[in-house]
This record gives sequence, structure tokens and C-alpha cells, in this order.
Amino acid sequence: NASTIYVSQTEGNDAWTGFYDKPQPRYGFGPLQTLERATAMVAKMRATGNSRPVSICVIGDYCLERPVRLGSAYYRDVDGLITDIPGLTLTCFGADCMILLLYDPVKKAVGAVHSGWKGTVKAIGPKTVAAMAAHFGCDPANIRAAIGPNIGVCHFETDGDVPEALTDAFGAEVAEFICKSGDKYYVNLKEINAMILRRAGVQHIEISESCTVCEHHRFWSHRFTHGQRGSQGAIILCKEGTK
Repeated sequence: NASTIYVSQTEGNDAWTGFYDKPQPRYGFGPLQTLERATAMVAKMRATGNSRPVSICVIGDYCLERPVRLGSAYYRDVDGLITDIPGLTLTCFGADCMILLLYDPVKKAVGAVHSGWKGTVKAIGPKTVAAMAAHFGCDPANIRAAIGPNIGVCHFETDGDVPEALTDAFGAEVAEFICKSGDKYYVNLKEINAMILRRAGVQHIEISESCTVCEHHRFWSHRFTHGQRGSQGAIILCKEGTK
């Protein structure tokens, strides 16, 4: 189950619980006053092993004196980030795994996704699109997707467990993007991610042709360097605009 922490700069109080949107001073219930207190509550929840989703809902206007930064203390094993806060930058890292960037020019919302083969099986891309729709009212048909450089089908050699998991998740249609050679398989994660994004309603998709292994002089590749590598990052900025 998800939790929502409410924040109201004009009617809130950092001594209250934060789990109620209406002030009830008599009982100590009501929204918090600052995002600093709200993010500290999230950090404490994560530190005590509470991993359920948490939303921070700001009621009315909120004046930020400085950006709110959420580090690793606030979440664990996160592969997808979304925001519609103007001026906020999302950054995602990878080395052979795919980085997927999402932008809705109508709702002025963005997303950044790390999608390896396991994330692809779990449909992290479509789930991020669904999160943008749920939280920001995005229409998937308006979302622009950019699929970045990753290990290409030319080098992504796997055993049978990867094609099996992909087929179980998405059906026989993935066979078009998997080539068998002896007892090994070569998997085109770019096209599989594009396919499942289209199923999720995304119509505008740009796909990088670059393979991180073929172009290891330009990109970090975990497979080429046998793990002795850095990571490349992708950055997407939520621009100022009228919502």
C-alpha cells in the first residue's frame, strides 16, 4: 500500500503527522509545513526498512529557496524517476544497460529510466509511462521517448533464460527480436523496449543506433571491460512552462 505525506506551507505544521491534508490541531493531525520535514520522514521510513511507495503532495503554492534533493537514503533499487517540477533535473546511469528518457510536452513532465534485460522483463518503461499518467495526467500518446545507446543485438549474447523470460512477459511477438545461434541467443533490447512502449500507448519513439560494445571508445561497456569501467549518464531537465 502507498502512503501520502501532505505539505502546506501556509496551513501546515512540522510537528503534525503529515498524513492528513486538513489541519486538525487538537489531535496533532494535519499537513507538514516544509518539504525538508517531509523528505526527512521518507528517509526515516526507508532507514527502518519500509519500502512501500510514498508520495509527497504539496497543497497550494510552495516557495522553494533551494532545490529539494533526494539521495539514496530516500529510495532503494530505483530504476525509474519522474517529475513535473520546473527546473528539476533527472539523471540516469548505465553501461550496456539501456537508458530511456521520456518527455510529455503537454503536461511538461519528464522521466528517466534504467532498463537492463531484467528491468525490461518487468516492463519498467511502460510502468514509468503509467506513473506519469497517474501522477501528472499525461496522455501516453503525447509522450516522446528516446532509447539511448546500449549493448546491441550484435553483442548481447545470452543463454536461454533471457529469451524465455521475455517471451513469458510479452508473448511470441518478441521472437522477431531474438536470434538463435547454436545454443546461444542474441537479443535486441532496443526493439523490445520500443514494442512494449507502443503497447503502452507511446507513439513517438527515437532509437539510438549505437552499441556500447561496438563503440567502447565512446561509451562505457560492462561486458567489453569485464566490469572494470565507469558509467555514462543521461540527463533530462523539466523545463519551465505553463501546466
